[in-house]
Amino acid sequence: MGSSNPLLWLCWATFAAYLAFFFLKKILPELRKLPPEPIKPLPALPAWLVCEDGAPFDLQVRWFALRAGGGTVVGHLPRPETDEWLYLYLTDDEVLPDHAALGFDAALGRYWIEAFDGADVRHNGERLESGDRPTLSDGDLLDLGRRSRFRFTLTGPEAE
Repeated sequence: MGSSNPLLWLCWATFAAYLAFFFLKKILPELRKLPPEPIKPLPALPAWLVCEDGAPFDLQVRWFALRAGGGTVVGHLPRPETDEWLYLYLTDDEVLPDHAALGFDAALGRYWIEAFDGADVRHNGERLESGDRPTLSDGDLLDLGRRSRFRFTLTGPEAE
């Protein structure tokens, strides 16, 4: 092995400087002109709340369908469905008239839950404060009050 050649190093450094100059002056401005890739909203999969303590033979007592891609309010006040919200009525006395809201974030492709003011809502055993909005995964446990326990699932009653 011989000693290094300064002229060879100078040639390579000049070539690297030219490539950097070419990239910064010619290629980078062209890349900035390209339109950004539009974010495609992810489709909402159907989701359910399952009361595992419900009657084993009566599926309507156990399974509560959420509005796919929309909002669902769980509470103690019976109301008809609107264009924006589906209302699930629970007869539990501990459940407030508007207890919790569940919705779908199209950018993330995930469902979320939010507790209303004064509502006792637990997500996987952790109490939610008003304004918290954790995302839900298949199999998450939701406690609405002390007696109403649900499992969030993306596989419906036909899977049983």
